Amino acid sequence: MAIRRIQQIIQSHPSSDGDGVKIQRVHGFDNTLFSPFLMIDELKSDNADDYIGGFPPHP
Repeated sequence: MAIRRIQQIIQSHPSSDGDGVKIQRVHGFDNTLFSPFLMIDELKSDNADDYIGGFPPHP
């Protein structure tokens, strides 16, 4: 197994999705080293109201 090295650290940015659910998002839409089909979302909040709206059905 080859050792893979970290090439770049990409900062997340605040965003929202669904019915206003607050998330931190990393995406590679403008970065040729990062897959444009990959998004990393972190859903983390101590406030339950941040999740109340939820997400609409999706595949």
